[in-house]
Amino acid sequence: MRARWFRPISLLVAAPMLALAWMACSTEETQDPSNDASGAGGALSCSDACRADHQSALELYDALDSCLYCNECFADCDGAPRGCAAPDAQGTCDGKGICQDTDTDPDDDCATCALAGPCKDVLEVCQGSSTCVALVLCLEPC
Repeated sequence: MRARWFRPISLLVAAPMLALAWMACSTEETQDPSNDASGAGGALSCSDACRADHQSALELYDALDSCLYCNECFADCDGAPRGCAAPDAQGTCDGKGICQDTDTDPDDDCATCALAGPCKDVLEVCQGSSTCVALVLCLEPC
C-alpha cells in the first residue's frame, strides 16, 4: 500500500471533464475510532477505512492512481512520496511544471493532460463501475 492516498473530487465520476479536479488527501488523516474496520480496536485512517469497505474497487481505483501519479505525472505530481517507483521513461504529460490547476485545459498541467489522454481509458473504467464510484465518494471527505 502506498504511504498516502489521493482522492478525486466526487464529481470525477459524473463526467470526464470533471475528473480533472484531482486533489491530494491530507498527509495528516484523522484517526477516527468510528472508522475502525479492523475489528482489532485500532483505528484506521479515513482513506484506509474506505479502502477496507470497498475492496472490490481497489484494482480499478489503484490503476487510475498508478496511471496518473506513477506513470504519467511522476515528476510534476511528485510520485516518489506517494510510493511510486520512478518510471523507466517520462510520462507523456510530465514536464509541464505543474501537477494540476483549476481549468480544464489539458495543455497546461500534467493531471488534466493525463486524465484527458493516456489515463482516459482507465478513468472511464472507474467511472463505469458502481464500486469504483462508491470508493471515490467514500474518499471525498478524507
